[in-house]
Amino acid sequence: MKKNLLSAALIVLAPFSAQARCKLERPPNMNLGTYTGAVSTAGSTNISVTCKGNSAHYTIGLNAGTGAGATTSTRKMTGPASSTLNYGLFRDAAHARNWGNTVNVDTASGSGETPDRNFTIYPQVAAGQLVAPGTYHDTITAASGAGSGSFTITALVQPLCQITATNLVFGAYTGGVLDAVSTLTVACTKTTTYYVNLSDGQQPDDSLLPRAIGPGGVLLSYTMFHDAARSSRWGNTYNLDGVAGTGSGSAQTLNVYGRVAAGQYVTPGAYTDTVIATITY
Repeated sequence: MKKNLLSAALIVLAPFSAQARCKLERPPNMNLGTYTGAVSTAGSTNISVTCKGNSAHYTIGLNAGTGAGATTSTRKMTGPASSTLNYGLFRDAAHARNWGNTVNVDTASGSGETPDRNFTIYPQVAAGQLVAPGTYHDTITAASGAGSGSFTITALVQPLCQITATNLVFGAYTGGVLDAVSTLTVACTKTTTYYVNLSDGQQPDDSLLPRAIGPGGVLLSYTMFHDAARSSRWGNTYNLDGVAGTGSGSAQTLNVYGRVAAGQYVTPGAYTDTVIATITY
């Protein structure tokens, strides 16, 4: 008996779906502008993500940057002679939500349900940093499952000085030599040279020496010096009779040594004057 054999090929088709994909675009570079010592929030920029397929999910983290000692919460731009300028990057305009790279803690996230999305990076430079003048920069890398990209951050620090003063209080004058000391506090950016002058007061004499005014317009002469021996008069002429210095990035104290000469028998009462301290840098 002849047997007929019948064969058939069975082809099994497995269902296939393309994996949804997202792409992170390289963020534009950030220019934070000129830093003047006050809090600065200028220079925000956007990270753009484009997705294909609404099942894609991603997070975006920003690393600590390239500044020495930087962290994701205190980033550092580097400037002249390796000086650093602290700043932060945030996910909100209120600068309350730090942008770091710890998933589900301080990263941004999204999904392909929004095919094209922009995430704004909000910078903030802290106040009171008297760092060396010059250009500062950092490089930040943004990374996620959608890719990665690096961008630069720059800021310009201008020379800056601030000056405050305490009153020069002589106390009771009885006709003899009377001395007193007050202080000027100078705070300048590092390496910034400065020169401090004192005005001649509101009613100087013909030699431009200051005089305090008292009862009935009576005047009492006094002198200000920049040395404890009271031999070098502190006056109002730039690069002649003032005090020069170089900023350290922190407060510096300058003493003003005052003296009322003996032998002035003026009307009893209170005597006052106003002197202006000027810093040139």
